[in-house]
Amino acid sequence: MSAEIWIGIASIVTSVGTIVTVWFARKSFLADHERRKKQATIEFYRHIHCDSTFPLRNAIREFFGESFSEISYKPIHPNNNVNNTDLYRSFILYCRDMERFAVGINIGVFDFDTFNRFAGDSTSKLFEQIKPLIDNHRRKNHDYEFCAEFYILYSKLVAEQPKKLRKGDMIHSE
Repeated sequence: MSAEIWIGIASIVTSVGTIVTVWFARKSFLADHERRKKQATIEFYRHIHCDSTFPLRNAIREFFGESFSEISYKPIHPNNNVNNTDLYRSFILYCRDMERFAVGINIGVFDFDTFNRFAGDSTSKLFEQIKPLIDNHRRKNHDYEFCAEFYILYSKLVAEQPKKLRKGDMIHSE
């Protein structure tokens, strides 16, 4: 065989090696991106849970007593005189934080499936509990964008409940 043939073969082998290397690098990058997205989802929600969800649930319990604990999730109606209370301040803080988180979920910065697995049910139930307050705030302040992204997230959570993933069925986000 001539040197030209060997050079051609070496060139082909090098090209194939480069293509395989790029393919593995891309696959590794995408897997790392998925892991980081899931990790960011968990970390941001942990912040919301500690700084907003937990204080809201405590304020509900203090305002109404144990009958309104997270076990029952009874809807809180605006005619319960909750304005200008710690409960109302906790409600506004929670809505603000969940609206930010919902934007991240809805545009794909955070991972919906991860969030749904570890907090979807409790978030849906808490949303249903405070929904009358959200609707009242929207009407009273003529602010119909208040919690708009949170409403979208809630709709996704409700739609996914029948399809709740079983253990080990974590799917990749898009």
